[in-house]
Amino acid sequence: MRTLLIYPPASDPAHPPLGICALAGYLLENGEDVDLLDLNIRSYVDFLTPDVLRQCADTLRARQSAFESEPVLAGSDVQQFRITTESLLSADLATGSIEWALDALRRLETYRTRASYEEASSVVNRAMELVSAAHYPVRWYPRVFSMDQLPTRSSAVLDAIRDREQNLFLPFMEREAAGIALRSPDLIGISINYYSQLVPGLTLAAELKRQIPGVHIVAGGGLICFLEGKWDALASFNHLIDAWVLYEGERPLLRYLKAFAAGAVPAGIPGVLRFEGAAPHYEPPEPAPAVSELPPPSFDGLPLDDYLSPVRLLPLLASRGCYWGRCAFCSHDYIYRGNFRAADPNRALEHMDLLAERYGAECFYFTDECLTPRLLRSLAGAETAERRRHDWLAEVRMEPALNSDFLRRLREGGCRMLMFGMESASQRILGRMHKGISLDTAANILRDCHAAGIRTMAMLIIGFPGELESEAEETLRFVEDRREMLSAASFTNFVLVERAPVFERPSEYGITEVLPVAGEDLRIFVDYRVESGLTAEQVTRIVEESRKRPELRGIREFSPISRTHLAFLPPYIPEPPADEKALLIDTAPAESLIPKRCRDLTPVALAFSLEEVGHALEEETPHDIAASPSNYAFSPEKNRLAAVGPDGLALLSACDGRSTLADILRAAGPENCSVVQQFYADMERRGLLEWDRT
Repeated sequence: MRTLLIYPPASDPAHPPLGICALAGYLLENGEDVDLLDLNIRSYVDFLTPDVLRQCADTLRARQSAFESEPVLAGSDVQQFRITTESLLSADLATGSIEWALDALRRLETYRTRASYEEASSVVNRAMELVSAAHYPVRWYPRVFSMDQLPTRSSAVLDAIRDREQNLFLPFMEREAAGIALRSPDLIGISINYYSQLVPGLTLAAELKRQIPGVHIVAGGGLICFLEGKWDALASFNHLIDAWVLYEGERPLLRYLKAFAAGAVPAGIPGVLRFEGAAPHYEPPEPAPAVSELPPPSFDGLPLDDYLSPVRLLPLLASRGCYWGRCAFCSHDYIYRGNFRAADPNRALEHMDLLAERYGAECFYFTDECLTPRLLRSLAGAETAERRRHDWLAEVRMEPALNSDFLRRLREGGCRMLMFGMESASQRILGRMHKGISLDTAANILRDCHAAGIRTMAMLIIGFPGELESEAEETLRFVEDRREMLSAASFTNFVLVERAPVFERPSEYGITEVLPVAGEDLRIFVDYRVESGLTAEQVTRIVEESRKRPELRGIREFSPISRTHLAFLPPYIPEPPADEKALLIDTAPAESLIPKRCRDLTPVALAFSLEEVGHALEEETPHDIAASPSNYAFSPEKNRLAAVGPDGLALLSACDGRSTLADILRAAGPENCSVVQQFYADMERRGLLEWDRT
């Protein structure tokens, strides 16, 4: 019997998915015939092509033309007009450069400077924005996919999988289902780990059911674990999914496959949910295998050269669960039913050797919640006769044992990057979270990682119940003061997730009311009210304002295609405070200056003012906007737009590299000299105008 395991969009494009690969390794060892299909990376390869981007641009041009043919832009269309316009500005650059950018992200030399990396990643991001805009209000970015229909409402998901306007994955899944039919699988497994995969995954299931009559589909993955007990919601998908695997899938799926192959209805298998009509049948899973008993994952058949990584990067899991397991906000341990297990370090090292030999892996990404100190000790040190040295990156806890000597030996042992769930720089809040770390230890580790040449990323939460604004400010300042030690930092709003300790015991954390959202039957997080501290609105404001802080800009605004890319990039080097530089137009004679517009500067004429659009979008309900023809100049390379007016376009057209500033001022007339000079000064300040000297 042939089983096909599928990973749907949208997720990280830098490496294969570990879940289906780990399952495949286990099933193959137990005699099953298993194939793998990663539709996530295939979606990047299929959508990010010049032909597809040109089609998206044509769709947006027609839409913009329709908007501009009307004398008034309706308030309900204001946001779509802005997104359409902004996406079209970069359409030619994205279309012409996408093949280069994807290739560049697969070459190590692109990562030698942040500037060269951002040049390539910016093209990919703008291409994805173009595809998203063509399916407005869709958002498709690395690791993100959303539509108007909420993935937390089963009825909306069912609508979304049939929505040809927004669901950009529907035609894609129709084509993929046809190809899958030719492979004649007996059973198909679909992995759904995130909300971003729910609609694409079920869209695929619907197409498979339509094109392959009688096909049997099983779904599992991290998100499905958290839907335990939401039986009515899952029953909505009975016509698409024949069974659901909750929690770890090795033993339940193997038993299911054997029963299915024998011609029996796979009923009563622990860890597997089935429905008879709307009636659920589910037994809790049996104990999962010991991690040291599991074989290495299989990546057979995956297009390993397609992933957007500068080296062949493979994920690996050396433990399941979290050895700390006490953080109040975290629900990760629930996936493993609170049962932490770790592989023997020698077993993990053997798997690294085997995968390097079998697949040419050059670097490993440990996806453990946090690597155990025992495994870290085994990874530390230079290459020895007993083991090969492999590059690797991982999440770890900020343990006191990570001193300067140990971190130096970790770097010698191949460590490229460590990611820390630091969460807060308020010792009081860390105590409320039960993090078990001290600020002094955290500061020392970041300093010593930097000295050892290990890249670092800090993940922080703003708004844990009871946190004060002054304590959130402590976290921001802690990161600002150590920005030269960090490759990146992420600040996220606190989210009250079902199954987390703070959800189970809200009153202990000052939560006065838990507010489930009516109708969202697939939602695994809830709203809440606190007796003191920051409100949800205040948290959102602080997180948004953190983006504007100059001291955080280099690590806060920097958003890599994949966080694994940080391991190959140079560390962030803060720029010294810039002195107010005198403009050349103010310091040199007009006869000696020849103005030159940016080589890619493009005139843009719009029927509606973008300034007015921006003002409307600041309102809770945007107002209608009357037509007001407006002129702009745009540099695709620098991604900068400037309002210029008709006279400004004429002045920029004069900056052809032949006329001096004095020539242009004479032609403008003495009464206009001041206005012309002020305009050119503004363009110079924005980087849209340069000067040659005679």
